[in-house]
Amino acid sequence: MLSSAFSTGLLSFTHYSDVAEQELQEVVEYLESFQFYWRGTSVALVSPTVYCSVVNQGQDIEKVVSILCDQPPQSDSSIHWVNVQSFEMDRVDKLNHIQQVFKREQFELFCQPYMRLSGPEESKQSFEVLLRLKEQDGKVLPPSAFFPLINQFGLEIKLDHWVILNTFRMLSDKVKNWDTIGHCAINLTAKTLSAENLASRIIESAHSFDIPLDKICFEITESSALINEQQAIETLNLLRKLGCKIAIDDFGTGYASFAYLRRLPLDILKIEGAFVREITESETDRLIVSSIATVAKEMHLETVAEFVETPAHSLILRDLGIDFAQGYGVAKPLPMNAYLNTLFEIEEQRQHLTRSEAVTL
Repeated sequence: MLSSAFSTGLLSFTHYSDVAEQELQEVVEYLESFQFYWRGTSVALVSPTVYCSVVNQGQDIEKVVSILCDQPPQSDSSIHWVNVQSFEMDRVDKLNHIQQVFKREQFELFCQPYMRLSGPEESKQSFEVLLRLKEQDGKVLPPSAFFPLINQFGLEIKLDHWVILNTFRMLSDKVKNWDTIGHCAINLTAKTLSAENLASRIIESAHSFDIPLDKICFEITESSALINEQQAIETLNLLRKLGCKIAIDDFGTGYASFAYLRRLPLDILKIEGAFVREITESETDRLIVSSIATVAKEMHLETVAEFVETPAHSLILRDLGIDFAQGYGVAKPLPMNAYLNTLFEIEEQRQHLTRSEAVTL
């Protein structure tokens, strides 16, 4: 017996009805039990899905479709009721909440350092800037908890510029000796990267806070398509001319994989953690990481392995020729303010010891 998918249905009502739902359930059960024969083969229908909308007079059914695209039902039920008015009220509440987050500046910068695995030994520290949201009750939320709202309301560019501006502000306040910094990596969304005025705004912010752009790296995610690839390439080329490094993040599992290496001007390749997490056990993952490292070296790109959790991971990655490791096995994300304070306290102590040794000699 074969099975065949049944088309999804969308029905609209002026109000919720128990009677209507009961009758719809009977229709669904009938369709589930229905069979027909095609060229001698019995064919059953896959359970249909029916969406029922509560639509007031003057409301467009397209709005219901938009709701279903934004928030598809999560339950396994065959019948789903969609209340347009309730959805719109919820949307207004969410928009108000995220606007208040911007107004109160509840976003907080964190950072996670890299550890050099191979190549020349150096004391310079490189790190990635991460974003968290600090709720009024003190709870700190990761991007997965708030970024869907940022995307839903088209606030990616606003948020990216907030991160750039506040990162530059903190670096200007904390960094006393830029020779101790390898690079500071800042993430950019595809939407921001495709904006025409991105480079000019970065230049303006860098000048305002006296930031040497050769210490800044911009990371672009490989897990989503660039909205305007030609504009993005022009922007990346300009940023590189100004001294910035360009990294591609989550490499290996996303939208374009090796095709991006051919088209985008890059300096650093960050290997998706899915290939790193099981590298101590998986020969396949070791082969994949090794092949990526080989291609990167031929293209004169530095490599960073993400999700490095143990010293064993680091040793294998070093043997495979990976340049840097990043992950909880290296260091957990820390508030950027605290990280920079600690970094330069250590640097001052090192310089003090060096001076003391010189005097002794």
